[in-house]
Amino acid sequence: MQNILFIVGPTSSGKTATALYLHQKIPSMLFSADSRQVYKEMDIGTGKDVPPDGTHIDGISLINPDEEWSVSHFEKMVTPWIKHVWNSKKLPIIVGGTGLYLRSLLNPFSTIHVPQNPALRQDLEQKPISELYEILAKHNVKKLNTMNASDRNNPRRLIRAIEVAQSGHGVQRLPVLSFLPKIIGLHVSNELLEKRISERVRARFKQGMVAETKLLIQKYRDWMLPAFSATGYREVRMFLEKKITQHECMKLWVLHEIQYAKRQITWFKKMKMVEWYDVENPSVYLDIENNVKNWYDIL
Repeated sequence: MQNILFIVGPTSSGKTATALYLHQKIPSMLFSADSRQVYKEMDIGTGKDVPPDGTHIDGISLINPDEEWSVSHFEKMVTPWIKHVWNSKKLPIIVGGTGLYLRSLLNPFSTIHVPQNPALRQDLEQKPISELYEILAKHNVKKLNTMNASDRNNPRRLIRAIEVAQSGHGVQRLPVLSFLPKIIGLHVSNELLEKRISERVRARFKQGMVAETKLLIQKYRDWMLPAFSATGYREVRMFLEKKITQHECMKLWVLHEIQYAKRQITWFKKMKMVEWYDVENPSVYLDIENNVKNWYDIL
């Protein structure tokens, strides 16, 4: 059976650095499972770190911010990529913090291929969350009852659930790639996580986040695009519109990034297969390397 390695964890936990380290030790190829980094021109705000050795990471800068992208697009792109890596006699390493993307491979459902309904979406986007609840309850109360608090307060998630419910597609498991997975999770203490996020926000301001956001505003002019739901851009927009100071902007960005990280942690903690490693352990890279090599049987 073929192998796939997944590296998961919250933002700022060091997932990319860990993947690059393993890439040097094991014949492998890397694919990003990050719903923010698929967009071109959104480089600083989404934290597209350029590997120092020039290593290529697939799945980054694929589409323009005004183009459609979903978990279905991810699954359709990553599946042939995985087969290509296997044919090259290498290990696919999928690294990222978008849990839904990982589930599309580990536990996929047919609903990820239900197409978007633009007319329905346009109508639903005008409605308050309370009304979206009622509509979803009417069409699929079971789905509503299984949504977590974050999803229940996310209009895009509610609209997608209604879209799927009205499509008439039942939720069925799809045939999946046959593979042996290993999921490495990176654990970060709350104190270190907040410190890293604060440092990254300050660094992104220095790298030109304000200028990047200005260019995006001038070019696309539609802040309802899903691409701009990424933390950082809306906060900087408020600063550019003089609604908040730069200090308040950075503070708000850090707060929202920490909240996002905590949602990621909650998601991954529910995945029983994850093997967690403390990033503050001095031997963390070596420990992960030995674990992966034993599993991949290349010692």
